[in-house]
Amino acid sequence: MTKVSDASVCIDVNEVVDLTSRLVQVASENPPGNEGAAAEAFAATARSWGLEARLDRVGKDRANVLVTSERRAGEEASVGPLLYCGHLDTVPAGDSGWDHDPFGGSVSDGRVFGRGTVDMKGGLAAMLGGLAALQTADPELASQVTLGAVVGEEVDCAGSTAFVAAHDLSACRWLVIAEPTNLDLVVAQKGALHLKVTFTGRSAHGAHPENGVNAVQHLAQLVVDLQVLQFNVADDPWLGRPTLSANVITGGAATNVVPGICSVVLDLRTVPSQDHLITLALIEEACARLTRDVDGLTHQVEVLNNRPSTATEPDDALITAAQRTVRRVLGTDRTVRGVSFYSDASVLQPAMEGIPTLLFGPGETAAMHQVNESVAITDLAAATRFFATLPSELIR
Repeated sequence: MTKVSDASVCIDVNEVVDLTSRLVQVASENPPGNEGAAAEAFAATARSWGLEARLDRVGKDRANVLVTSERRAGEEASVGPLLYCGHLDTVPAGDSGWDHDPFGGSVSDGRVFGRGTVDMKGGLAAMLGGLAALQTADPELASQVTLGAVVGEEVDCAGSTAFVAAHDLSACRWLVIAEPTNLDLVVAQKGALHLKVTFTGRSAHGAHPENGVNAVQHLAQLVVDLQVLQFNVADDPWLGRPTLSANVITGGAATNVVPGICSVVLDLRTVPSQDHLITLALIEEACARLTRDVDGLTHQVEVLNNRPSTATEPDDALITAAQRTVRRVLGTDRTVRGVSFYSDASVLQPAMEGIPTLLFGPGETAAMHQVNESVAITDLAAATRFFATLPSELIR
């Protein structure tokens, strides 16, 4: 039997590039969330590469994919000690600014172009290529690895939520997610608390504003006040300080009507030491300070999205194994850092009692959600070698 140290020589980079291109050609924009065809293509490729793949329906035209080695064929839907995970959906491509067809998956100048190449169909292709290579080199070790391709990360993490409900995770000890990190080792990510704040006042004729309660003006003061809100948490060594941004405001019906209702959507990015319930109470109090003494003015705070931050100590076995793996496949060290966005780790890690979690994948973080998104073939190759090699450094 081929030794596990030879797993990387079993990789066919051209197949990984081809899979990345084909997945890009299957649009899976979210919204609306129509990842079914991408899931079918991913599962079919996994089977053609000698792996087992099952689809778990998550709704109309949506499905997660569970990939395991042949050795585990026929077993129940349990997840092994090492879980690789990535998402099948992408943000919408938009209709302008692209130099390449966003769903063409074209290959030129050593790169694959199109929506999802970076975030994160390239990462999924690299994970699958790595697991297939490991299956060829060492089936026993490959049986310790599970790959989950999930839907919905770009909106509500519906896929990872369904994944938790559908599978036995009790044996899982480590989680790796192929978000684009430029091949850096990301050990921490910010959480997200998305809130919709609505102020309701009283409409009036624009010629007589004294007869109304102007919801827009009062909400505007809230937006100003929130810019200096103190969260009373220390700077995080990987993530810095929490942030708050007022990103969508809706209010007013006509120039000559005092607006009776106005709302703002807030995007808060949080750090591990931050309690979301305490943060929510701070926002509630800021609203109450403005509404409690104004007759006819009320407020409501609605939670739209609530995802915790995650962090893993850099001396954890997963991270040190990843560092050794990077040295083996790249011949150099890579930066250990945090990121300000959140991923499916916000659902999966808490569901598995805070297991060690790493974000690692091909592509520049700055290219996420941008026009002319593309990934370097050299990055795809390096990431595939990483995913094929990590189990030998971690499990043995």
